[in-house]
Amino acid sequence: MRIIGFSISSLRANTSDKKAYEYSTKLREYSNRVEYEQIIGKQIGKLLLKSSFPINSVTKDKYNTCCNIIIVLHKYMEEEVNAYQEEILKESDKMVRYRVERIPTRTLWK
Repeated sequence: MRIIGFSISSLRANTSDKKAYEYSTKLREYSNRVEYEQIIGKQIGKLLLKSSFPINSVTKDKYNTCCNIIIVLHKYMEEEVNAYQEEILKESDKMVRYRVERIPTRTLWK
């Protein structure tokens, strides 16, 4: 489905505004539908980026966008996301740790 590829491409470029939040919300909604799981599974790794985490210049839209991205990433590639998150947290301050650790990934998919 083209909207999934477009959403992922858009989110690679921008996670900061209202439009990014809308794309991430749609992506998260699609990730809960069986017919899109394989499509998302093949492309979601492209979003395993530092910009997908709520690190710098965090607004409400950016935080919510990052939450949606990380939740979807976690569903499809839990081990990779956890390892990447640990690397980010090693070099982060307490506020970044707090924001990242509040994202409810651990219980959503089990």
